[in-house]
Amino acid sequence: MRRTGAKTVFPAYLDSGKTVRMGRRLPRGVSVPSPSLQELREACARLGLSSSMSAEGAYPRESVARTGFLRVGYRGGKGRLLRMLASEVRAARSSTIKRSKG
Repeated sequence: MRRTGAKTVFPAYLDSGKTVRMGRRLPRGVSVPSPSLQELREACARLGLSSSMSAEGAYPRESVARTGFLRVGYRGGKGRLLRMLASEVRAARSSTIKRSKG
């Protein structure tokens, strides 16, 4: 039985290198290139969302590649959650780049 309020998030949902047919769920301009499971988990932590990670899970459209997935405790819509995660990953990447340059 599924837990209410928990959303499953695969990295492919946010990957700008994928097409919608391949599983991307956000517009290309909003998504991020090759998000990792760890980046998504850190984004959840920064947003104050509880999450559990399963590194061995496979996205059904890419059952060969075991990219893993997150179960995120969020009661709002999945699209809004994905946009918030993409924004946090982008912010984390840009701050990492600024720190390495300066």
